[in-house]
Amino acid sequence: MLARTKCYALIGIHGEPVTVEAYVSSASLFQFNIVGLPDAAVKESRDRVGAALKNSGFTMPVGRTVVNLSPADLRKEGTAFDLPIAIAIILAFVLNRTRFGRNIYAIGGNRPAAVLVGIPVKRIEMVVFGLSGMLAALAGCVVIIIRRRSVAVGLAGEIGIACGITLVGALLLPIKFGTKSLWAIPYTFFPGARSLRAVDRIVLIGGLLAVMIIAIALQSLRNREVREGRSQRREAIGLAMLLGFIVVEQFNVGDTSSVDRSDQLRALREAPAPPPACQAFYITDSDPAETVAYTSSIDAMLIAQHFSIPTLNGYAGQFPRGFTFFEPSNDDYLEVVHAWADKYGVSEGLCSYDRDTRLWSTDA
Repeated sequence: MLARTKCYALIGIHGEPVTVEAYVSSASLFQFNIVGLPDAAVKESRDRVGAALKNSGFTMPVGRTVVNLSPADLRKEGTAFDLPIAIAIILAFVLNRTRFGRNIYAIGGNRPAAVLVGIPVKRIEMVVFGLSGMLAALAGCVVIIIRRRSVAVGLAGEIGIACGITLVGALLLPIKFGTKSLWAIPYTFFPGARSLRAVDRIVLIGGLLAVMIIAIALQSLRNREVREGRSQRREAIGLAMLLGFIVVEQFNVGDTSSVDRSDQLRALREAPAPPPACQAFYITDSDPAETVAYTSSIDAMLIAQHFSIPTLNGYAGQFPRGFTFFEPSNDDYLEVVHAWADKYGVSEGLCSYDRDTRLWSTDA
């Protein structure tokens, strides 16, 4: 199986991108070949990489290993390719010898077939994309560290700027002009942005970003005062005032919660078990005075989990096509529920649960 990684070849004072491809196959004899116009030093990396991997606790794959340095018309010189070659070999070995790696190849080769054979496609894709993002972020941090003269101060400055830009964006993007917000800009110009849901929740990370910016600013101020020999008394007073403001700002005497946890737990404890003939249920309300949106659907999910019985109700960021029975207070609620049950063949054994009277009813 093939694994790829990227690196650069130094040509004069310019860097040319090089793709390192490692192919590991099963064979009776050990073979290790490097192709792609390598010089003698690059060919010797076979011994250096093998020794390094062995001393790191990793055994070289038994069989044939071919490392291709692409493009083939570009001469590769020096020992800078040792690390990319080692990473490509390890990656190829992991993909070839582990179930996770074989699943990745199966998804890349034929995704519908991978779904049919029971491979957890979505979970594996999330893991792979997450690892790719983490490695990209790590590479960016390495580049920043290398390019800054002062690693500590420079990196802190870069992080502070990044957090500041993100915080400003998080505060500005939800602003609406008419019926549209500034999110229309990334939706229009950034590929894949339309897959983002509940974008207003980005403000939840605003507090964390603000704390990071404040910490970096205080550290920068402290470093400057130390360099200039100033007294730290003013800094201590300012820090105490800032911390006091942050603590006071956390107090909130208003009632901002729409659902009481104690009431929810009590309702679950007092709910009777469904009748034996009940195979699935939906929520009803004999006293539809509830004004909080989606609480009936959330209650249905809690009861379904508590009694291990499927429910037609539910709440998520997205709903199936034709799913319109959100609130029991709607005039056509029962009609739409029964039409949905008939459409998907779950009418038999269907019953209802009244949140107010806490009574189960079996549909005729």
